[in-house]
Amino acid sequence: MREIFGILKPGGWTILQVPIDSGRDETLEDINVISPEERERVFNQRDHVRIYGNDYKRRLADAGFTVQFDSYTKEWPARVIFRYGLSTEGIALVTKSPIYDT
Repeated sequence: MREIFGILKPGGWTILQVPIDSGRDETLEDINVISPEERERVFNQRDHVRIYGNDYKRRLADAGFTVQFDSYTKEWPARVIFRYGLSTEGIALVTKSPIYDT
């Protein structure tokens, strides 16, 4: 997250699509899970190294981002949400302050 924040220009924004388990308070990470098979078993995908929990917003803020969650899907038809596999839990709007001193 800090690397993304570092390369984002002041006032810039980014789209981050990450696995989130809203039933988990803390992010699940384990540096000992190395093989693709283990990662699939633990993180549900062979190329993932974590599953974020409800601490995701705090982690983004700790990296320096301004974070706002919005549920855009609340106004969309259920068929559209289903067709595109969208989450109804909200989307994080992540931005970097227009003026940022390092």
